[in-house]
Amino acid sequence: MAFLRPGHAGGKQLEGFPALEVCRLEPWILVRTCCEAKRCKLRHLQCEVKNDWKQWIIFNNGPTWRDTRRFSLTILRDLGMGKQGNEQRIQREAHFLLDVLRKTQGQPFDPTFVIGFAPYNVISDILFHKRFDYKDKMGLRLMSLFNENFYLLSTPWIQVNCCPLSYYLQYLPGSHRKLLKNVSEVKDYALERTKAHQKSLEPSCPRGFLDTMLIEMAKKDLQSHKNIAVTVADLLFAGTETTSTTLRYGLLILMKYPEVEEKLHEEIDRVIGPSRIPAIKDRLDMPYLDAVVHEIQRFIDLIPSNLLHEATQDTVFRGYVIPKPDPRVLLPVKRG
Repeated sequence: MAFLRPGHAGGKQLEGFPALEVCRLEPWILVRTCCEAKRCKLRHLQCEVKNDWKQWIIFNNGPTWRDTRRFSLTILRDLGMGKQGNEQRIQREAHFLLDVLRKTQGQPFDPTFVIGFAPYNVISDILFHKRFDYKDKMGLRLMSLFNENFYLLSTPWIQVNCCPLSYYLQYLPGSHRKLLKNVSEVKDYALERTKAHQKSLEPSCPRGFLDTMLIEMAKKDLQSHKNIAVTVADLLFAGTETTSTTLRYGLLILMKYPEVEEKLHEEIDRVIGPSRIPAIKDRLDMPYLDAVVHEIQRFIDLIPSNLLHEATQDTVFRGYVIPKPDPRVLLPVKRG
């Protein structure tokens, strides 16, 4: 494929391991690797930017993170994630997206929020059993915050803030303050939705993820509205921005490589045709599209630093000693 290229390097590349890089930022060692996590037996390590973030799935660690993650995945599977139920959500939303695109009448437009609203509505349906109009002000505001935060998370300054020094850096000016402000606004929205769902909750007929979590947490008397809200905010952000950003980058790449776009059109027309919505089963008959999607995800390097991890046991790799939980050693594990 025309736009295949080696992964970009950021530090010392280890001999014999083209997909693995080690950067030294004394006295911390930052390791980026495409190896599987089991190779060094890693576990997720939270960014110590603010104690409140310990309640989140993304920035959490230890038993609390493990329980929240397991419980959230169970609910999501029950609601159709990875099954036909979620496929139907996506197909329904595709009709609304096509209607909005047709209204542009072939004129230039900014796809940021148009393309992004489709995954936003799919994840909103899962969480709240509700979809929003593509001009909904709150939806557009949230997507603007997601988009800005996703950009900030890829900047060097924010990556430095994920080091142990972040405890001190939080008191300094910088883009990390804007990131935290945006996160707080998203969390406030999730908390507002959580309280609203609590008031109209019908235990015998949960409407979505949020209702199910409220019911189960009430049975176990484990979490407050605030704890549930940050989990919902995590899922809303991660479920919306990763997909919408990938779609936008995909459009840019296809504009640059029209020969790839032409082959995609040929396969889509042959397998799906113009009269129906795509289905998951079509993927088996569309190897070129499948390859292009994976190549786009590799090419754009969606989350350059990934999330921080720590070793669960002392590990020696190519002469580098990675000790068991050590605040000086942070591992932004990068999967290829």
